[in-house]
Amino acid sequence: MNGLLYDFEQRDIVMTNDGSRFVEADIDSQNCALIAMSQVCRLTAPHVGASLVSRLINRKRRSVQADIAEAERMVKADGGKNVQIILTDTGQIQFKADYED
Repeated sequence: MNGLLYDFEQRDIVMTNDGSRFVEADIDSQNCALIAMSQVCRLTAPHVGASLVSRLINRKRRSVQADIAEAERMVKADGGKNVQIILTDTGQIQFKADYED
């Protein structure tokens, strides 16, 4: 799926260097990350958003699998296929999903 590229570090949509337009990219995994990390990611569907950031802080790795599974279910309900949300040994979260174009 193509769409507007979101920069998670800047927390904003990316524009071209000259500022003339928004950057478009394949955003399948980006959609997965937005649903998993946001409290609410759509104004028209406020129930969609797993808010993993606030739910995983200061918790042991083995105790977060239910929260990750819930986020994966939300992405699948949004149309995501082959959804994977992985918490690495270093504490990083990786997101993967495929959407139909």
